[in-house]
Amino acid sequence: MQKVIECAANKNSAPDFANCAAPVMGIKIPDGQDAEVKCAINSGGNPESFGKCMGVSVNNIEFKNKDAIIACTKDARGDASFFAGCAGRMILGDNASPEKMAALKCISAPETSHCIADQVTFTPQQRQVVNCAISSQGNQDNFIACAGNDLLKLQLSPQQLAMMNCAKNDAAGDFINCAGNTLFGDKLSQDQRDAIECLSKSSSMNNAAVCGADKLTASLSAEQRTALNCAVNSKGDTESFMQCASGKLLLSQLTPQQVSLVKCASGTSDSLSFAGCAGAALLGNNASKEQTIALQCAAESQGDPTSMAACAGANLINMGMNLNPEQQIAVQCLASSGGAPQAAAGCMATRLTARELVKCASQGVGGDGCFGDSNDIVGKNGWTARTLSSFGGLIAKNLDNVWGGSNSFLRNPGQIWGGSGSFVRNPGQMWGGNNSIFNNPSQVNVQVGSVGGRRICLPWC
Repeated sequence: MQKVIECAANKNSAPDFANCAAPVMGIKIPDGQDAEVKCAINSGGNPESFGKCMGVSVNNIEFKNKDAIIACTKDARGDASFFAGCAGRMILGDNASPEKMAALKCISAPETSHCIADQVTFTPQQRQVVNCAISSQGNQDNFIACAGNDLLKLQLSPQQLAMMNCAKNDAAGDFINCAGNTLFGDKLSQDQRDAIECLSKSSSMNNAAVCGADKLTASLSAEQRTALNCAVNSKGDTESFMQCASGKLLLSQLTPQQVSLVKCASGTSDSLSFAGCAGAALLGNNASKEQTIALQCAAESQGDPTSMAACAGANLINMGMNLNPEQQIAVQCLASSGGAPQAAAGCMATRLTARELVKCASQGVGGDGCFGDSNDIVGKNGWTARTLSSFGGLIAKNLDNVWGGSNSFLRNPGQIWGGSGSFVRNPGQMWGGNNSIFNNPSQVNVQVGSVGGRRICLPWC
């Protein structure tokens, strides 16, 4: 069939087309007579030309139906098509097949090419191509312009043709939906249909991946889904993936209190702020006043046990006494000095008001001077003695009776916080040792599951 189309496209005359297409279409000249037929066609119905082509005089030609063929040349009167049809019948005889006789009839028809084309069974696309080949009269550009789409359709499979039709959709989503159903039809699984739907509705491959992950990974654990989402959102950047995955997956492995502490650590820039945040996280609304003071003093002391003890001791004493600022300073100095008057005075000298300092300088310490018998701070008749005596029923005749022995709370306030290994003296211990998750988070290696036969771990497997 392709050969017939080529004959129609490349031959500019009916005789040329007949010579080219006849063998392809099954029209076979009997042995020994093909030369006569060709000469008859090419002679244009002229007996002399026919004889010259055969190399002999017409009168000396010997072949079957000679007289009839010569008669055809005369009757043709120069019409090659008529002669070919007339002589062809004589050569083929009465036993020629209907197809051959139809072809011979076409040779003498006004539009030989169209006639022959009508005798052959073509598909609609093939027939259009043949018609274009004939009408183009050998002009290749005209032929391609006429038959381009039909030629393309002849070369494409049904699926490819369907894809061409899908491509007519302007919207990418419409094309994807159309193409997916065209290519796979009813063979698509629900997961595959969901994936195509994601592609059609997403404005980018990243969005499509996230959508597809949600639909295709419904059976994955929360940790696995988190890891996949982080992988998609990190766009191949390892550091971004680790930051995303480690933050989300690590928090999923911690208790609520531990999560709160991690958030405190990431959300504060100094130890004081962290202590306040961590205290609330650890103790919540159940924290006593003493616990709150301990946490605040631990942060303010920045790890110095003496400073923390002085801070906490003073604040615990002050907690229910409504002290004025000067009284608070005095108690803090007394607590930090262990009750020694001279040391306490030196401490308070830098912190009390200018009036009290002048009084100490001009009248001395004790007696009528500062810190005398009636002085609120250390006087035996002052505020300190009166207040402290109310706690233990003591009469503050001297400081030793007030502050107690060498191991009393006020002489050794640090003892209330325990030994060197206690939380207050070593606040860092609440986070565990050097290999705890807080002090060495890089040690964490948690397998969160597997995807496609590969394990997913943090920070790595």
